[in-house]
Amino acid sequence: MAPALRACLAAAGPDAFATDVASTPAGSMQVVLWRGGAGIACHVSGEGRVGLEPRPDLAPPAPAAPAFFLDRRCADARRVDAPDGTVLGWIAYPAC
Repeated sequence: MAPALRACLAAAGPDAFATDVASTPAGSMQVVLWRGGAGIACHVSGEGRVGLEPRPDLAPPAPAAPAFFLDRRCADARRVDAPDGTVLGWIAYPAC
């Protein structure tokens, strides 16, 4: 999951954050992103190709819902590390 989250956030830009991620039966990953109040669907293929699609129909996340960021944005954000100690990202909340 972490590689898909990181790929989608990198493609969407530094202000984006993720609120949901799921695998598909075909082996790809679907990630729900938010940037500037707008919802974005991100699809990462099994080969690592990233596609972004605006989703104006998505309801915005609750201010305290869990969200994944590439950078630390809040003092109380929790760091997510890989087994080797590499920082993968931060868990915080959209209102952060």
